[in-house]
Amino acid sequence: MAVSLILLPRATERHTLGQDTRNILLQSLILTFILSGGVALICWVFPDTVIRLFFGEAYLEAAALVGLYASAMLLFSLNIVLIHYSLAIHNLWLMLLADIITLVEVVAIVLMHQSLFQIMWILVWGNLLILLVNLPYLVFKRPGRYGQSSKG
Repeated sequence: MAVSLILLPRATERHTLGQDTRNILLQSLILTFILSGGVALICWVFPDTVIRLFFGEAYLEAAALVGLYASAMLLFSLNIVLIHYSLAIHNLWLMLLADIITLVEVVAIVLMHQSLFQIMWILVWGNLLILLVNLPYLVFKRPGRYGQSSKG
């Protein structure tokens, strides 16, 4: 979230000035991936330690879920960056698409909540879908669209 809060005003300013904003997006995604990915890696490698440290011995049975949940949150973090970027460049269509996929996730969780593993996989696949749909479009879009001038 901190990375997104820094990205938003910088990307908004550059977009308003008609400058290319893709570099800000890529830097923000890389930084978010490093930070969230590092946490996710720790959760995959040391799930028992994470559970003991934050929740105590009583919750060790959940250790098998920690890595999968951390992966879902890594994808979610990257999507937050994309959504803030979409807001900065006034591209509400991609935000709407992310909202629709999120609603599908909620419906899938309601319909198929037989286990926490199913819920985690729904979160992983839903967030991965949002990322795969939005990322190429935003990264490879040509400058000069969505109200940008063709300068710079």
